[in-house]
Amino acid sequence: MLPAYADNLKSLRGFKFDWGRQDTLVDHVYGAQAFSNLLAEYGVPHEAEEHGGGFRDRHWGEQGRFYTDVLPFFARHLLFGPPATPTERVNAAHGKLRETILADDADARAALYRADALSMPEYQPVLQGTRQIGAYHRAMRERRQVTNYVPVASEVFDLGNTLVEIGTFTIRWSDRIDEERGKYAHVWAVERDGSLRLKADTWGYFRPLADPAGFFTAIPEPSSSPIPLAAGDRSVGEFLRAHNDRDAEAVRTKDVEAKLVDYTDDAIFMPFADTPKRGMAEIRPYLTAYTAAGSRATFRDVRVWTLAFKNHGEWVIEYPKFRVDWTAGGQSGTVKGGGIRLWQRQAGGSLKLHRQIGTHDYVVPAR
Repeated sequence: MLPAYADNLKSLRGFKFDWGRQDTLVDHVYGAQAFSNLLAEYGVPHEAEEHGGGFRDRHWGEQGRFYTDVLPFFARHLLFGPPATPTERVNAAHGKLRETILADDADARAALYRADALSMPEYQPVLQGTRQIGAYHRAMRERRQVTNYVPVASEVFDLGNTLVEIGTFTIRWSDRIDEERGKYAHVWAVERDGSLRLKADTWGYFRPLADPAGFFTAIPEPSSSPIPLAAGDRSVGEFLRAHNDRDAEAVRTKDVEAKLVDYTDDAIFMPFADTPKRGMAEIRPYLTAYTAAGSRATFRDVRVWTLAFKNHGEWVIEYPKFRVDWTAGGQSGTVKGGGIRLWQRQAGGSLKLHRQIGTHDYVVPAR
């Protein structure tokens, strides 16, 4: 069962087990050792210890393992007060989100967002505001029920009044036997009372879903007109506009190198319908192969633009959109999508892509 549930185990705050070396059932000894080795193979953090004695020995009293090992383990890993670190606060906020997801409570879920929030589910054009977000999840609730959802936050960026959470998840719906795995990005706003609410989120899966139409509902898209720029943000806005123009040209001309130059060396790129690509050693071959796969297509029109962004000084959060009209082998179509980009300011003041997650919209077939 471990290969299927390794990600779930990674979400635990603490994980420890032990066994007695002189256990009369020797299979317990070998089995515990093998289990620890397999957990390490799948990258599951844990503590495992073999102690002298059998399975009933050395448990109680001041020198017993309950006093010397179990209680100190709880002291290290249990939360006895309000969440303190950014990661703890994000985990607590995501815990509330998980409760609404498992309860299929669309209204309670929408209440966890700011009024002007952006939400970008896979296969759905961007949702703007809690009214659209609530309408989308009510529509999804009528089609299927979420029976399991386990998020695993891999990193949290503290931007002061904003926390950016990146992670992976497993999910199962009532109409499916198998789970799906995916990746997500959450942008949490720190409210005046210290609570967290979602400013933006996006998520996608590790593979294309067989029924993308089932994850789309017709909701009018918000305006994509150019955003007004504050005086202090004008240079950032101009940079993003110029970058998006170059990005569109790189897509049109299939110029991989022009796209690669934007990333930091330790960037993580989370593409549509695939697993995260970590660092240039994985991003370069992925984008090279992706570009080669579309070498026979002609891109009639490519547009990339910024729906919104927020300048945090050392970091910039961007919400990009794109549209590509293509022709290949006598067929034609349109690909649209968006996502979230986290730009990191470099020593010289320039900006480079540090984290990026992309999604595709479901395009309704023409009649």
